[in-house]
Amino acid sequence: MKITNRICSRNNLLLLLAIFFLFLEFAWLSPAKVKAANENNPPSKIDLSGIFTVPMISNSSLIGKDIVQITPGTTNQKGAIWSTEINKMDLTQDFTASMYLYFGNQGNNAADGMAFVMHNDPRGINALGNFGSGLGVWASQDHGGPYDGIQNSLAVEFDTFVNDSMFDGHFDIDVASGNHVAWNYPGMQDTYIDFWIPLFEWTRKMTHVNVQYPGTLSNDKWRRFEVKWDAAKQILSYQLEGLSKISIPINVQNIFHTNQVYWGFTGSTGSKWEINRVTFDSVPGLVNAEVKETITRQDGSVVENGAPVYKGEELTYTIHAKYLSGKQDWKDIILKTVLNDNVTYIPNSMTGTLPNGNTGVLDDSWWSGQSLALNMPDMNTSMNDVTVSFKAKANKLPTAASVSEKADFVGSNHIASTAPADYVIQPNQVPEVIIKEAGPIHIAAGKDYEVKGTWKDTDDSTNTLYFSLDGTLLKSEVLDNGGSPEPVEWSYLVSKDQLKLGENHFQVKATDGDGASSNLAGLKIIVESPPAITLTDAGKEIPIDFGAGYTIRGSWKDSDSDSVDLYYVLDNNTPVNFAPAAPNSVNKGEEVNFQYNIPAGQLSLGTHQVAVYAVDDTGRKSNIEKLTVNVTGTLTFTNVADSVSFENAKISSRPFFSKRNNDWEIQVKDTRGKGSAWHVTATLTEDFSDSKGNYLKDALMFIDENGNETVMEPGVPIHVYEHVTGDQQEVSINWPTNQGMLFKINPFFHTGDYKGTMNWNLVDAP
Repeated sequence: MKITNRICSRNNLLLLLAIFFLFLEFAWLSPAKVKAANENNPPSKIDLSGIFTVPMISNSSLIGKDIVQITPGTTNQKGAIWSTEINKMDLTQDFTASMYLYFGNQGNNAADGMAFVMHNDPRGINALGNFGSGLGVWASQDHGGPYDGIQNSLAVEFDTFVNDSMFDGHFDIDVASGNHVAWNYPGMQDTYIDFWIPLFEWTRKMTHVNVQYPGTLSNDKWRRFEVKWDAAKQILSYQLEGLSKISIPINVQNIFHTNQVYWGFTGSTGSKWEINRVTFDSVPGLVNAEVKETITRQDGSVVENGAPVYKGEELTYTIHAKYLSGKQDWKDIILKTVLNDNVTYIPNSMTGTLPNGNTGVLDDSWWSGQSLALNMPDMNTSMNDVTVSFKAKANKLPTAASVSEKADFVGSNHIASTAPADYVIQPNQVPEVIIKEAGPIHIAAGKDYEVKGTWKDTDDSTNTLYFSLDGTLLKSEVLDNGGSPEPVEWSYLVSKDQLKLGENHFQVKATDGDGASSNLAGLKIIVESPPAITLTDAGKEIPIDFGAGYTIRGSWKDSDSDSVDLYYVLDNNTPVNFAPAAPNSVNKGEEVNFQYNIPAGQLSLGTHQVAVYAVDDTGRKSNIEKLTVNVTGTLTFTNVADSVSFENAKISSRPFFSKRNNDWEIQVKDTRGKGSAWHVTATLTEDFSDSKGNYLKDALMFIDENGNETVMEPGVPIHVYEHVTGDQQEVSINWPTNQGMLFKINPFFHTGDYKGTMNWNLVDAP
């Protein structure tokens, strides 16, 4: 905040006066000043003796040994604190600085704010900028004024007053939204812009980079501020509590012209004021240390990122501090942590481990309720690694509760806090039970059945499992999972004596020690009586002629099915369902007869095995009955005329052949299969003669297809017909009219009625 004189026209002057009087008229509406309640109560602080110094012309002071007051609670003040020469920032090394900032409790009447500054100004520890809007670091806000901000510097401002009026200047015209945080280079001319506001004045504004709006800063609260430097990447990052992190790439030589820079805070007040104070947790380079808190389960797995934890679960808290380097030893360290109310410390579980690996039990007197305040040894390059661990148990809760645990190592010259370790304690978990088989399960009558499944309880090591059948409790059993949250197997053998024919309903549930019950897992067990079958010719070998079918006969019975499918299997071929869904007897369990003719086309010559069985309507299979069918082929006359004759003929002067009459009916049947060869022979057993005693010698002739004539002499078989069996098993023996057996009539024969005897023979040969 700043009030300056300006040369204005008469009209402008009148307007200014009017605004000024208007301002005075309403000044009484401003909030009353209230004494700060927390100005002396920062969250934490370290001893700053010998770390900072104050410029010669400065209103800053050190309160006690651990609070820096940049400006007191009066108007028109400016001040600064700078690191001593030995405590400069070394920009060749990474560092972290953490601190708390306090801006009083003036609310909207506060002015003007503070700035975090790094510099290599030629004035060194006496560097200081302007009052009011200059915050002790920036250049003049006057148009055409000097660029007299702290040179070779970078500043992050925490501005509690917006300078954007003819009375206060327009240094903050670009951030008219209120209290703001931004950064720039105070000693660079490019940071400032001189410009004209039409009808009003020439003025100057500051360029604000990465503007953030934190709300009212002067609200009687300390805010944490952290600065980190990445030397390799040359990036400075900062973060004010409640705002996002800002990162600034810096060319160290272009900005500071050195790797060793002063650092500290500046601040100012104007016609309005505020108390500006700073405390520190860590100072760059003074003590460099790493601290970490890890929480693990009994199996060694790490609990983090909101992982679930269950009632009664035992957790190990391991808090570790490592001294890396520093200008000083880390002194007067107290390890402080406060256990969440939803966990309970396990007595006599706290141990400490030193760099040499020695571990000892630490007395529980360091605890007060849920709070631990443990004196630690001073740490340095030799005493550089200390670990404290203890155990705690998660409490039983009605609802889920988030837990965030952290530890603070509070030393007189360095304060370090671990990152929070977060988890969620779950309310009492209901056990879970499953049965592995989906069911329904079909078993034969008279069989036991073992039901298998798993149970788990993430927060109880023991559960009682209850097994029941059709609503009747069979058994209860206490099982232990050894503290594992993973599923544990169980099994129960349901005996045949406990199972009835038909449907049986098995159920299991688990109950934990708090009475919480799991789901009720169920399995349907169907006890079935498989069908029984009887085959009339079972075990026998049945001979049949080739070309004939075979009829299987028998009976079946089933005591609990409505129907069965009957099958036969011929020589291990595909089963044939010859009686699908054959209905059971009204009185189940009674014999039901069956018969079925296996077609002749399925019975080739040779031996065939026939198996018969039944399958009921639940898929259960009966016994298998078997028999053997022996299919044999025959070659036989199926018809031979008792007498055959030739046509009557008159004796002529020349020989001629008498033809056969139509009574030559000779048939042969061959059931031996295709390709079977056979022939017929005819033998004249008694020569032709009449009643007068006359004989016809050499009268019966056989003429083959080539016209060759053979005299059929008595007692000499003549090959008269041959055949190879094809699709037609039965054939008639016929010859063409001029072939076969014919009767030759010679001129010298006597007239008469002649008879002879002939024998037909069927030969199984080509």
